[in-house]
Amino acid sequence: MASLIEPSPGELWGTTFYGGDGCDLTPVGCGTVFRMQLDGDLQTMHSFNGDDGRGPRGLLLADDGNIYFTTHPNGNGDGYVYRISTNGNLSPPVYHFTGVQPGDTLIQGSSGELIGVTNAELFRLSLDGDYQTIHPFPGDASEGLSPSSPVLEASRSPSRLRVM
Repeated sequence: MASLIEPSPGELWGTTFYGGDGCDLTPVGCGTVFRMQLDGDLQTMHSFNGDDGRGPRGLLLADDGNIYFTTHPNGNGDGYVYRISTNGNLSPPVYHFTGVQPGDTLIQGSSGELIGVTNAELFRLSLDGDYQTIHPFPGDASEGLSPSSPVLEASRSPSRLRVM
């Protein structure tokens, strides 16, 4: 579902949309976050159960040294933004979307905030969970429907991307 990241040399992190332990929403599991060494040694860092979301998406290594990501909605239609440390400690959700599906990726803006989309808006989220709508999409064809990812200025360094 997303690219791998390399938080430290020789250590890859990624997500699986399915798999893992104990998911009531699907018999094939609700997805995992994993860490893998280049020699192939794989460790599951978190296995989603459906109540805490499912189908984790793209990972972002933020300037604070933690990894942030979104999940597909759970059985109630709620999606999440999570933070996991590089030693594998998953924090409670940074943000809980009620009845909203977050997009597949987050970026870190030039001021350090997370930037992402839902099926209805472009948003900004501080690392401590303060949420702000940047732009709502009206739900009709006038500005497009269901945005998929933020637009970035390609000339910026990847660590300091700017939303256009």
